[in-house]
Amino acid sequence: MRTSKAIIIFCIIITASLCFAQTGDLKIFSEIDSLEIYIDNDFKGVDTKIIKGLDAGSHYLKVVKDGAGIMSELIIIKEGLETSILIKNSPDITKKIIEAKQKEIEEYTKNRLSVQTDPNGKWYMFRGPDIITEREFALIVGDTATADAVRRRMSGVTVWENIGGVACLTGTLTSILFFVNLLIDTPFITFPSTDFEAIVGTSCIMTGLLGYGIMSVAGSGRNFRIMSFDQADQAAKKYNEKLKKALGLPKEYDAK
Repeated sequence: MRTSKAIIIFCIIITASLCFAQTGDLKIFSEIDSLEIYIDNDFKGVDTKIIKGLDAGSHYLKVVKDGAGIMSELIIIKEGLETSILIKNSPDITKKIIEAKQKEIEEYTKNRLSVQTDPNGKWYMFRGPDIITEREFALIVGDTATADAVRRRMSGVTVWENIGGVACLTGTLTSILFFVNLLIDTPFITFPSTDFEAIVGTSCIMTGLLGYGIMSVAGSGRNFRIMSFDQADQAAKKYNEKLKKALGLPKEYDAK
């Protein structure tokens, strides 16, 4: 009886040992985050580092990133051993991730910021394909101080443009009336002397020219930038990095 029990216990131990000996582990090293791991199409988790107790032999490993299959291959698990694989952030994997994100790419292309210089050396701020104002740019990148400074400057420009416009219009109209008054046979205004007439005429012309000059100088203020080219360029790059991260695009990606 004791012999039978001993045989049974021995068989159980041998069977258990054989069962345990027929499995191995898979260890995953990755340079990429947020990876979905599948073994034989069974989901094993996100960013799983080790999978224990896999049957020895061949298994189908599939790795998915943001809906894109970036790796699919057969792996060999050896009994009682740990098999390691490395998932590198290679250009080929980056390309696969990008190809699976067409909507995100369109969104990024439409909203990315850039600072571009024309052949004459003037530079402009763009959101996607469209030129935007410095204030719009500052608000997008979260630079409220610059946005407020631009608003105050543009308010001042508008005031002086209006002042110049009124002076220019007044001077132009009075100059026209003055010369008409000179040319008609019966003037509707009679000046006390020729010198006084010349002073009035000169004043009308000078008022118009002064108004035009004020408008021109004030209008040039619309082209003045508070931000330097380098400041705007750095702000655009930081914004684009955040936008790519929010859309799940690779850090290396950039629209052409």
